[in-house]
Amino acid sequence: MTLGEQLTDYIHAAFSGLWIQTTEAEEAERDISRHAAERGWKLAIWDIAQGIRFPSAQEKAVAAADAHDPVAALRALPALADQDGTALLVMHNLHRFLNNPEVIQTAFHQLVAGKQQRTFVVVLAPVVQIPIELERLFVVIEHALPDREQLSAIARELTGDSPNDLPKGEQLERVLDASAVAHSTQRVDAECHLGAQSASAEEKQPINAVLRR
Repeated sequence: MTLGEQLTDYIHAAFSGLWIQTTEAEEAERDISRHAAERGWKLAIWDIAQGIRFPSAQEKAVAAADAHDPVAALRALPALADQDGTALLVMHNLHRFLNNPEVIQTAFHQLVAGKQQRTFVVVLAPVVQIPIELERLFVVIEHALPDREQLSAIARELTGDSPNDLPKGEQLERVLDASAVAHSTQRVDAECHLGAQSASAEEKQPINAVLRR
């Protein structure tokens, strides 16, 4: 099951807190953004460096002046809510701020209200560190590394402009096997490996040289 499918299931079930354990936060964010656009969900994304940002320009007006503050970001979420719609606030590395009582209490109130408002807090973090006050309000989702089908899709994406460069048959199977094993199937590493292996004969370089860049 893809990350988007898992999100859809939990959102339909009104789980207002979703904690996604991932070492590839940017990829998870892209997946969520793409899925939100397809579903017509409103989306805000927060991190401490950039504050709140909005993939869709229509929601920019709700940004708070102190939106670099996680409390301000949480308090801004209800402004995204529609009577019949769904709104998501994706928060990067929120666990770093969950030793602050104000952040915990604000998150608690927002997660409880979100079940009625259809607003959802989605945390992207490499670890699961949920304070006891919030444990029952979050569902933990593991962001799975790419499977064989997804690796094949990555290869097709990388050779989209030159489909003849994509290996065929047994050669493609060997490339997928090597990509999965040699790079632990993380997408960023898989892209490097598949990109090198899918290059045309004139442009192909040793994989080690590509990865050293």
